[in-house]
Amino acid sequence: RKVKPYMSERRQARINEVQVWAAERPGVFTKLNDEAVKAIRWAHRKGKLQREIAAIYDISQSLVSLIIRNEAWTHV
Repeated sequence: RKVKPYMSERRQARINEVQVWAAERPGVFTKLNDEAVKAIRWAHRKGKLQREIAAIYDISQSLVSLIIRNEAWTHV
């Protein structure tokens, strides 16, 4: 699939390689895993503040909020 029609074939081939690699390894750059998400939800139920949880996992407070409200990591 051509991203930019004016790109060279070599550049386009490299983009395609990266897209295939990323599709084969979803979540490779994520800081969390299923167990961490469960721990985040548990810590919130026990009264820990969202910003404290965020600092522990080096993520944003807004991501913690999304996880707690089950709007992110919904499969866990």
